[in-house]
Amino acid sequence: MCALSLAPRKPGERFKNDRRDAIILARLHRAGELTYVWVPDALHEALRDLVRARHPAGQDVRRDRIRIQAFMLRCDLRFEGKAWSRRHRMWLCNRTFAHPAQQLAFQTYLNALDHEEARKAGVEEQIRELLASSPWAKQMQALQALKGVGPIVAATILAEVGDFSRFAHPRQLVAYFGLAPGEHSSGGTVRPRGITKAGSSIARAVLCEAA
Repeated sequence: MCALSLAPRKPGERFKNDRRDAIILARLHRAGELTYVWVPDALHEALRDLVRARHPAGQDVRRDRIRIQAFMLRCDLRFEGKAWSRRHRMWLCNRTFAHPAQQLAFQTYLNALDHEEARKAGVEEQIRELLASSPWAKQMQALQALKGVGPIVAATILAEVGDFSRFAHPRQLVAYFGLAPGEHSSGGTVRPRGITKAGSSIARAVLCEAA
């Protein structure tokens, strides 16, 4: 299976039909200009689905925390200390408001946050249990030898990358994560750009957090 998004294409082409596409693909295949992709098996695809289910759970937790912080600022209530620590959570639980409607709204936000945190923790526990008895257990332990890489980061990398042997050079793996620097140069002008942000955004996010 090849990646059509990486296939060479002439600029300005405005035609598309099955016969011409088949001819173009045959010519590219003969010239060796098609980029082939790795196809995961059913077990790996299931692991990837579970790992990706954690990402929206984390987004929901952050969204609920932002909502609570905005509500507290509207009420001119500020916590002097580390946000979302144990002391902060106790401070939030002890807040009372003059109007019952505000108290009900605030309690609704806290209940939503507790639910999303429990959901995220449950998914993470399932990921640990699944990988502990999977064929990737040794690879997961090897990745955790790196500084900043825990079980969840290692599981995400394994789920998104799959077979590491398909990369002939570490630069290809960096480019797969979208962490390679971009460039827009012409003639004697060299214009470096930021990272390309290609590939899996979930893997790139956990790698940045681990770093």
